[in-house]
Amino acid sequence: NEHNPGSLVFINMTLRIQIIKPSFCLLIIIGALATTTTLAMERPDKLSIQSMLQGEKYSQLDGGLSAYQSAYENRKTSDTVVSQAFASFENSAPWLEQRLNSWLVQSPSSYSAYMARGAYYYHLGWLSRGYRYSHKTSEQQFKGMKSNFSKAESDFKRALNLNPKLTVAYDYLISIASTYKKTPRLKNELFHKAEKIDAASFITRRRYLSTLQPKWGRSVKEIKSFRSEERRVG
Repeated sequence: NEHNPGSLVFINMTLRIQIIKPSFCLLIIIGALATTTTLAMERPDKLSIQSMLQGEKYSQLDGGLSAYQSAYENRKTSDTVVSQAFASFENSAPWLEQRLNSWLVQSPSSYSAYMARGAYYYHLGWLSRGYRYSHKTSEQQFKGMKSNFSKAESDFKRALNLNPKLTVAYDYLISIASTYKKTPRLKNELFHKAEKIDAASFITRRRYLSTLQPKWGRSVKEIKSFRSEERRVG
């Protein structure tokens, strides 16, 4: 298996076009809608967000990130924008962990702080694993991935306890769950929980659809079933 964070799906046009065609078509449709929506909004400035963290401006940072989530909950923006904001912490800069920990010490009830640290550990999880096929990935790499993912899961769940409407947390959790093939039910449960929050959530649908690819042990039949259900509900 291979995975590169920050991308929806990697497509080898010559070898995989027949396998992923059903999902690819749906992704184009959903992606087009998301782009149309997001272009009319102010995109989060990742460098500015990172700068606030580095400068230990925790209150300002918390307020800004919470504002994106509040705007989403009030249907003034999409969860794509919220996702972009928290993706600012998907970075391995050496100073990040200390600042994130300090932020949580200062604001232990901040769901944004837990989301930010979770995004950081999520990123480290994929860095630990690497991007090669599983048979070319060492046990040590998998161990590092699981360790970081465990920390990320804990932070995302704490964030959800503080704010149950964080579809962005479910987006990350679905991604993590997809790496453990022995627990496919968990991924489905997470997706349905996100659906109850927002049936029109783009980021969780995008994530869930990407996990149905054969490279994750799923099938074209499941992709078609998902598309049929989407049409029926829509």
